[in-house]
Amino acid sequence: NNIHIEGINNFITVTNGSRLDCGNFVVSGSATFVVASGGQLGIGSAAGVRQTGAVGNIQTSSRIFSSEGSYIYNGTTNQVTGGFATTPVANRVRSLHVSNTGNTVTLSDAHNNLTVDSLVLNQGFFAAGITGNLNIVAGGIINGNGGHSYNGPEAGTITFIGYGRTRGISARNPELYRVIINGEADFNDDLP
Repeated sequence: NNIHIEGINNFITVTNGSRLDCGNFVVSGSATFVVASGGQLGIGSAAGVRQTGAVGNIQTSSRIFSSEGSYIYNGTTNQVTGGFATTPVANRVRSLHVSNTGNTVTLSDAHNNLTVDSLVLNQGFFAAGITGNLNIVAGGIINGNGGHSYNGPEAGTITFIGYGRTRGISARNPELYRVIINGEADFNDDLP
């Protein structure tokens, strides 16, 4: 069900180690919504989540999204990430999950050049957008558990910044397209 909470002194906080799965429901009201460091937000809206406005899963008056949070796109149709800002580090998240069977999750223009510690491709496809780029930090990983990067004009690029690796559940999993390696990348996760 939708959740509506009033009061500018009230907070809805997804704390470290906890997860809120929104599905297609909306969190709204004058309260402040927070994804804290280590919190996980499941996003089902096709519009993702945004910093302001009555669009997407989170529609409270004030919104805080931690750069140390995990954002899980698990809708049932194509999705965009939305235009939300992260803090304390802008345009960065701990992990981005694609769990959208048969559909594509695409970085919004506001997230062009997003940096992540890990990209988790569970189901469906990931696309950085026609001119978009997703950066994997040095020491970062792409996990392939059934999902893949998109192979088409909207694919954009995935860039390993320094050493990075992939780990899949089987051969050719994940399938990646338009990858840039700035350093060393282990596509079998077998380097020491």
